[in-house]
Amino acid sequence: VAPKNGKNVTLTIDKSIQDYAEQSAEKALSDNKAKGVSITVMDPKTGEILAMVNKPDYNPNNPYEKQPGISESPDELFQNSAVQKTFEPGSIFKVVTGYTGLATGTVKDPTAVDYRCDGSISVNGTVIHCWDLSGHGSESFIDILKHSCNVGFVELGQKIGKDNLLKYIDMFGFGHKTGVDLPGEVSGLVRSSDKVNLVDLSNIAFGQGIGVTTVQYMAAFNAVANGGTWIRPHVMKEISGIQNGHLVTTPYNDYKKNILDPNIAAQLRGYLRKVVSDTDGVGHNADIPGYDIAGKTGTAQKADPKTGGYTPGKYISSFAGMAPVNNPQITLLVSVDEPGTGNYYASDTAAPVVKELYQKIFNYMIINGKLTLPAN
Repeated sequence: VAPKNGKNVTLTIDKSIQDYAEQSAEKALSDNKAKGVSITVMDPKTGEILAMVNKPDYNPNNPYEKQPGISESPDELFQNSAVQKTFEPGSIFKVVTGYTGLATGTVKDPTAVDYRCDGSISVNGTVIHCWDLSGHGSESFIDILKHSCNVGFVELGQKIGKDNLLKYIDMFGFGHKTGVDLPGEVSGLVRSSDKVNLVDLSNIAFGQGIGVTTVQYMAAFNAVANGGTWIRPHVMKEISGIQNGHLVTTPYNDYKKNILDPNIAAQLRGYLRKVVSDTDGVGHNADIPGYDIAGKTGTAQKADPKTGGYTPGKYISSFAGMAPVNNPQITLLVSVDEPGTGNYYASDTAAPVVKELYQKIFNYMIINGKLTLPAN
């Protein structure tokens, strides 16, 4: 067989943004004495993955060498956590429940005081706690999102109902592989309706009892950011090569579908902005004046496969962000696995990482003419 010239593959990865994400992940791993840190940065309008980082990682020159201070086996470090591992998202999943509440008409007036948090709620004899054990008092829908109130979202989830919530979870793509062009993708874990009782429904409403992957969550989050379109995440931009003496370029054949109401998505983005901009918002530590960052924190307990319950003192803390809020150009997800400093809330662990990363990315994009921030 006569030899053929190879083809060039151009990736969506932006080397500068990848470098910033690498630096931020390494710093977050050290500062939080964490088991691991995962960062994914995307363009919500195209589905392009601009950066993807998992720390700790391995030395490609000597992949099986034992690294000091790292307990994981090399085989585990070879995995791409953003694609190959599921995690319980915790409160970043309230974006999905929140959209469902608005879209189904369950939330008729987002400013109406329809929720009450006294620190916990009993559901069929099971006590579910809010992260603020003293309670948030009387709240509106905007408040329960801004305060990340578990009790408020339990009440909202029950009002939405099992069938409606599971229908929208499916529509957002959870429980299904995205088809990302990276190996080893898993589909996440979503229980079937017949296996979801009222306690399960209450937990799912605030992001526990469901397993997602980073790329899966980002595809759903991007649909809110871009005005309603689910776009398959991808790292391949184009393939080019010489055919018959001519350069032929084949762009990535992306897959997209409209799943959300653009007006409701815009409404929800405004509320997610309050999570970051308002001083009592749980994401306020990520705020940068003039950048109009919107987002959601999440601090989820980690499941113990041996007991079927949760492991005491082990959490995964995440922050999902989009900016600028009225026309998001960059979305990102930062997850800190098992922070070991005793301070595990995402507002203190993941949010500062998001702030620093957005600062670097936007400075780079502005200097290179890739972004113009809205005038205030």
